Amino acid sequence: VEAVSVSVQDSSALVQRSTLDLILFCFPFHLFQATRPDMIQILSAALHVVLRRDMSLNRRLYAWLLGFDNNGCVIGPRSTRHSNPEEHAIYYFNNFSKDPLIQAMVGILQGKRCGKEEKLPLHDLKPFRILISLLDKPELGPAILEDVLIEVFRTLHSQCKAELNLKTQPSYCEDDTQLSSKMRENKKTSELIKTANLLFNSFEPYYMWDYIARWFEECCRITLSARLHTSSHGKETSEYSLPEFCLLVDFLLDIVSLETYIEIQTEHLPQLLLRMISGLTSHLPALCLSELTDCLKLCSKVLSKVQPPLLSPGSECKLHFPGSTSFVQQKEDQKVSSSNLEPSGDVFEDGENPPSSQSSESGFTEFVQYQADKIDDIDKVLGEGQDSGSLPQGSASSETETASTIGSEDTMIPSSTSQEAKVALPVGNSQKTTMQYCLEYFEQFLTQFIRLYIIPNEVTCRAFATGFQMDLCKDRGQTDDCDLRDKGDATFLATEQQQDSKDYHHAFTAACQLFFECSSFPVYIAEGSLASSAHSNKSETDFDQVKPPVWLQTLMTACCFASDFSIQSVAISLVLDLVGLTQSVAAVSGENLNNLESAQPRSPSQGTVAVVIMPPVTQGNLTYITQKTEFFKQVAAILWNQLGDKTPQYYQRSVELFYQLHNLVPSSSICEDVISQQLLHKDKV
Repeated sequence: VEAVSVSVQDSSALVQRSTLDLILFCFPFHLFQATRPDMIQILSAALHVVLRRDMSLNRRLYAWLLGFDNNGCVIGPRSTRHSNPEEHAIYYFNNFSKDPLIQAMVGILQGKRCGKEEKLPLHDLKPFRILISLLDKPELGPAILEDVLIEVFRTLHSQCKAELNLKTQPSYCEDDTQLSSKMRENKKTSELIKTANLLFNSFEPYYMWDYIARWFEECCRITLSARLHTSSHGKETSEYSLPEFCLLVDFLLDIVSLETYIEIQTEHLPQLLLRMISGLTSHLPALCLSELTDCLKLCSKVLSKVQPPLLSPGSECKLHFPGSTSFVQQKEDQKVSSSNLEPSGDVFEDGENPPSSQSSESGFTEFVQYQADKIDDIDKVLGEGQDSGSLPQGSASSETETASTIGSEDTMIPSSTSQEAKVALPVGNSQKTTMQYCLEYFEQFLTQFIRLYIIPNEVTCRAFATGFQMDLCKDRGQTDDCDLRDKGDATFLATEQQQDSKDYHHAFTAACQLFFECSSFPVYIAEGSLASSAHSNKSETDFDQVKPPVWLQTLMTACCFASDFSIQSVAISLVLDLVGLTQSVAAVSGENLNNLESAQPRSPSQGTVAVVIMPPVTQGNLTYITQKTEFFKQVAAILWNQLGDKTPQYYQRSVELFYQLHNLVPSSSICEDVISQQLLHKDKV
């Protein structure tokens, strides 16, 4: 075995050719002439012949793997031989040589030489070039790609990290531009990145990001299984770590050429973000807070790479949304098991690429903002399920998780198929982009996170029933929000005891930051359809009172009744930012609406594009909050109370938020009344 492995890598092509003839005759895969480790060792050595680009060598290697002899005649068990050579090659490869080829390729990527633990040079490009060559053979490369691509990611990351002495923390904690330029300035890592992009560019544009989305969903399911195994056996073991995978995706976003195909940034990355948010929502109780923080920061980085699509009159928003028929069918075709990922047959088909959702660059861009009408389907779903506390389900691939206990008997994981139909959103109702669906889905996530870790649902119901009315002169330690929380659900009490407030502060901060980034994400609209859109939104967004949606109610309750001011300050900041966004959009849209009415509509071919922002909080919501509740007054009292002697660490943040609140509230007397009441209170005279 050692002699064959060495001779097949000889510098002479004649020696390699003779050795391959020997291998074809003596070591067919179906006869098991050698042990499995020996066959993998020989195959690992033989795969290096593809680097010579010699057709005679490649023909012998492929014949060995596909069940043919040197003359092209089929070999193998007589009962399995097919008259059609193509059918025979597929059958033989799948049954005899596919698994050894996968193991050999993984071993090469991991740096093993001929099956041994001897490591290859850090900047070795051979593993990537071998895989690129195998992809030229349709029967081999695409069939093993699903199983080896994750190792390609790991190998690329480990080699670049070792070359640059990078720390293990993801680059979203650093300057992304600086790290990316550092890798490209280094000669060795630059060659690695160039070769890796050559490999990635051979895929269909959608494939790599769909693969990452499926692996993310798989990691979430594995984490769930590991938590369940831990609760029953007391030891957590998982080969696939969600933080490790987030680290890999974060690294890939820095090195992959996203500009190669415009649809990557306008279609496939938004789809990836949607499926990540879906997976996080579905598996929220199973994920620890540090994992949530890493995933949310990665989502923010994915969002930073997304480019707004261009919507034109008559265009339709085709979306593989979790819960829709097309998405379920896609997941059935690309179903992921808990142990490995099944190959996708259409990865390298020479079909027409999906049409780009963004047209050529326009002549000039006119900045127009207007407020869009919100569809409250998600809120209705949450409202229906708030009594049972069940989670909305995000991914059709999150299969048969039944109600299970994690860590305590009160933390329940619902069945992932129970509400799949409920969360399917109507696409034909209005022209909506993937990013708008991301925001609506993230509203579910934020609601469930607050209910699980910060405030139980009963507090939200009671707060809105009373209109946030309470004694504004009480200090935070004397308010009756603790009495409300005592009547919360068992899940809240269990998690409150187990989790450190610092941990969910980081996760909640990352969630609020991502939420606002999604809320302020723009859309490009051709001016030909802008006027009609603006008119419809003007009629639909009158200043009538509209009760806030469930997610906003939950967020407002967290502002007032969270036990930790560090959490309150984050929630208050998000609400104020959303209010400011809504007011800014309303002001700009009001100024430009008259211009749109007087101007003659233009067609998209004339090159005029409007940049539109559709905030999730409507003017009707603001009117309701102002007239029906004392929310702003309550927030002002909370911020003012933090200026006492007991909380000097919150002075600066409280003043910043109080000043922002004073500038945003419809009446300046709200903040002034709170200050006056506090100064005249009998305890402070």
